[in-house]
Amino acid sequence: MRGLTVTLDNARPITGWGEHSIPADAPRRGQWRYRTCRNWQFAWWLRTNRNAPDAPPSTWQPPDDPDAPKQLTFL
Repeated sequence: MRGLTVTLDNARPITGWGEHSIPADAPRRGQWRYRTCRNWQFAWWLRTNRNAPDAPPSTWQPPDDPDAPKQLTFL
């Protein structure tokens, strides 16, 4: 969004992840467009180094946004 400014306090870089973060037996590891994807590399790093789950628990619900528009139903 234009004009949006983000300031991070006490931020530190996370190093040590990259193509080597993806296990050799991971699905699609051999495909160039997957193994070079920074999001996929970082996700594998989180999974193996920080025990990040593949998905949130099935009971997880996003928090309510009081400013969100209300759902309208037409009958």
